[in-house]
Amino acid sequence: MKIFIYSAFLLSLTFVGCKEDSASPGCVLSASTLEGAWKITDLRYRENAQANEVDIFASSTPCKKDDIYVFNVNHTYEYNDLGLLCSPPDSYVGHWALSGSVITFDSTNSYTISASSCNSLKVIKTGSTIGEYLLVTFTKQ
Repeated sequence: MKIFIYSAFLLSLTFVGCKEDSASPGCVLSASTLEGAWKITDLRYRENAQANEVDIFASSTPCKKDDIYVFNVNHTYEYNDLGLLCSPPDSYVGHWALSGSVITFDSTNSYTISASSCNSLKVIKTGSTIGEYLLVTFTKQ
């Protein structure tokens, strides 16, 4: 479980998107609508179907809460440790791919888009036990 949470959290530091909604008719989910700067604004984890959902974001290190994720149309992303810097500061780049409602980071970690608009995105990664998931909410900056 710790490996799942760790890998999912590291990758959760990475995604965002838009798809068509009635308020924004021009925002169809695509590489171009994913372009831009995003920030994680909510992070929730549930260990199994009987467990309560836990708000991981509330207890996250303050230096992680202000970081920005930039998604480029060329399918690269940048994680930028900004504002209150972590010790040591942590920034990196990687690649993402979009296939339908699934986004994959660095060819290894896939998340399903569970809800999206032009200004926010929720992605979910399910775990190995029934009911286990990590839910990440991104907000466009």
